[in-house]
Amino acid sequence: MTNGTSQLKQDRDKLFAGLADKLGKLDEHVSDTVQSVADSVQSARDSFDLKLHVRRRPWTFVAGAAALGFLGGLRSHSREAEGVEEKCAVSPRAEKPVRPAKSSNRFDPEISRLRNFAMGALVGLVREALAKEAALPARPHARKSGHNGERT
Repeated sequence: MTNGTSQLKQDRDKLFAGLADKLGKLDEHVSDTVQSVADSVQSARDSFDLKLHVRRRPWTFVAGAAALGFLGGLRSHSREAEGVEEKCAVSPRAEKPVRPAKSSNRFDPEISRLRNFAMGALVGLVREALAKEAALPARPHARKSGHNGERT
């Protein structure tokens, strides 16, 4: 009986060793899969992170913003031109259309101030982004005073 018992113990030990080996391989496979999924999720997050893309390629975004503004200005200008052409009246005495005077909007001063404020804010943001990109500390605006040019 000791022979049979020892044979059973050996078989059991081999079975446990095989199971332990298979569990180890399964654990490695699951760990690799989890890491792969985590990398995929991080990659997906990075692809939708606008700030990250701007930090990586600031000049591309500056050029894109300029192009978008240019195209928007062209479109706005063409719409204004279409509106003026529709409003033109033909004078019975003249062959050229008479264009109405540009209407004065009572909000023009406020709109102009708002536009200037937005441009100042945009230039400040671009300056800060470029300073960070160049790894140079952004200096506050220095004001000259006096006749000898000392900064305050």
